[in-house]
Amino acid sequence: MKYTQQGRSMVEMLGVLAIIGVLSVAGIAGYSMAMNRYRTTQIKDQVQTLSLNIRTLYSAQGTYEGLDIDLLVTLGALDRSVCRPGDGFCLNGFPNGQMTIDTLGDNESQFSLTYTNLPRNTCVAIAMANWGGAASGFAGMDVNADSRRWADNDEMPFTMVDAVGACDTDASNEIMFVFQ
Repeated sequence: MKYTQQGRSMVEMLGVLAIIGVLSVAGIAGYSMAMNRYRTTQIKDQVQTLSLNIRTLYSAQGTYEGLDIDLLVTLGALDRSVCRPGDGFCLNGFPNGQMTIDTLGDNESQFSLTYTNLPRNTCVAIAMANWGGAASGFAGMDVNADSRRWADNDEMPFTMVDAVGACDTDASNEIMFVFQ
């Protein structure tokens, strides 16, 4: 009797599984990088929109007195799903990431948007972005301990070398935007 073998050998199956594993790892890494870029873009858009909305809401007052997250959620300027009234912060999309709003300056003439727990690549991208000048209300930013202000004639935005130096290698970076 003659037997013929049909199907795949174990070696062939292991080869197919190895290829699937490599492709899966590459897909997960690509997805992670795409989500990081998406979250970075989301923060940039939120800063621009929120600063414009806040400046518009307070344009008649000349001061940012009473500005806080609860008020902005009530007015619909912040999404209730990521900003819960009473918490004092919003989630920023990154693990353990938060966004807070504070008033600054004499007579509360400035406000800040602070984003915490940002990964390094996001920190660098945001620090290097062109946020406009004094006409847009942008007064400056702090990246971790490095502070830059338009009034001080500091170089804005950060150069690539400065941004890389200011942003930590871990995911604990903090960026504070200052608007007037």
